[in-house]
Amino acid sequence: MSELRTSEAGLKLIMAHEGFRSVSKQLPDGRWVIGYGHMKAAREGLKISQAEAEAILREFDLPPIEKGLNDLLLVPVSQNEFDALTSFAFNIGLDQFEASDVLAHINAGNKLKAAWAMESWRKARVGARDMVFPYVNMLSYWVYLLAVLVLVSSFFVPGGPTGAGWTLYPPQAILSGTPG
Repeated sequence: MSELRTSEAGLKLIMAHEGFRSVSKQLPDGRWVIGYGHMKAAREGLKISQAEAEAILREFDLPPIEKGLNDLLLVPVSQNEFDALTSFAFNIGLDQFEASDVLAHINAGNKLKAAWAMESWRKARVGARDMVFPYVNMLSYWVYLLAVLVLVSSFFVPGGPTGAGWTLYPPQAILSGTPG
């Protein structure tokens, strides 16, 4: 299989999706970004021109992604597909791409499933600490834990669970020696 490189159209696609930052900006996780998503040498106070940012993207950031894709892809892909995969892998990282269902589906020859697998990454937060509502998630855990403790403790009261108010189904409520 031939070694593909990102086309001009693919480069423009990545640049449009990444957006240009002439001044370095700190991300919420503490890392810095500049240009078109460049993070390796980004730090506070850096400034860059659009031409410099494009050169860094083309010659420094994309070649490792392109090489990784050429090594990982076991089936031939069109130039447009390669450009889209380069943009995708650049955004989520090559390690994440290698472990993704997207690569598995492409290598299995099912490009439609690969496209659907990309959809699951559309609003994903790579490296997110928790879900969208972490406090609701935490509350649901504690409510569940409390319910399990009440249920288990009901087995240790006189009369068993039905004596503690757990009546499982109506016929059990009419048995002698049970409340109800």
